[in-house]
Amino acid sequence: MALKLNPITFQSRKYTPFSLPPMASLRSPKFVVASVLNSGPKEVENVKKPFSPPLEVHVQVTHSMPPQKIELFKNLEDWAEQNILVHLKPVEKCWQPQDFLPDPASEGFHDQDPRTENSPYLGFIYTSFQERATFISHGNTARHAKEHGDIKLAQICGTIASDEKRHETAYTKIVEKLFEIDPDGTILALADMMKKKISMPAHLMYDGRDNNLFEHFSAVTQRLGVYTAKDYADILEFLVGRWKVEELTGLSGEGRKAQDYVCGLTPRNQTAGGKIAKQGQTNTGHAI
Repeated sequence: MALKLNPITFQSRKYTPFSLPPMASLRSPKFVVASVLNSGPKEVENVKKPFSPPLEVHVQVTHSMPPQKIELFKNLEDWAEQNILVHLKPVEKCWQPQDFLPDPASEGFHDQDPRTENSPYLGFIYTSFQERATFISHGNTARHAKEHGDIKLAQICGTIASDEKRHETAYTKIVEKLFEIDPDGTILALADMMKKKISMPAHLMYDGRDNNLFEHFSAVTQRLGVYTAKDYADILEFLVGRWKVEELTGLSGEGRKAQDYVCGLTPRNQTAGGKIAKQGQTNTGHAI
């Protein structure tokens, strides 16, 4: 299968990099899953069909940005140009995922929504977590490859890890800024995203043979230390510290409840094994 991520972006054609395009184009990050199986024509009616992993369906919620929120993001244009665009590579020097993926319009592609609900708050929080997770997992894969003598694979994974690190830096800076200018809205979004769990649709992975490929894959990544439940918990603790969530003041009643919830998830506020580690167990491999 192939996974294609279309995150909320801060580049545009004619408007400034962080200005908001028309509302219809503000979309949640989406994952496109392509099956690598070629389904030939059915010759016999009772021929057993190849296994197709079930799609996880969420009740979709679409948020409308109120005028004051739209204005808030428009006011970030100059800040974004000075603080975010510095992390971008010239597009002509970058490989493009679509160059290596099947046509998204082809049969076998499925859109998967990570439940960011068309909200930039949820989208930037999701990608902050996801990019750090992929930085960790690709970095660990590079280390394993080097230890076992596959230098080319180590270089490839190392390059991807460094790209993911830059993405993480950009997204976490944006959320850090959102906490500065709208702490109440941002903490509510962070709590909402953590209740949903940060996951990617790797559970749909299928190689044409193993109906439980994702479970086996997760067990291997956990055992080898590529991406583990501890990594999931550590990422949350890192972001809570980076965004100074425990130090937020002036929150509404709902905001304080959200703050308590998020801070209560961090490993240092949990007993051995705590619920964040259990939550991480169900997400091991999702962000790989």
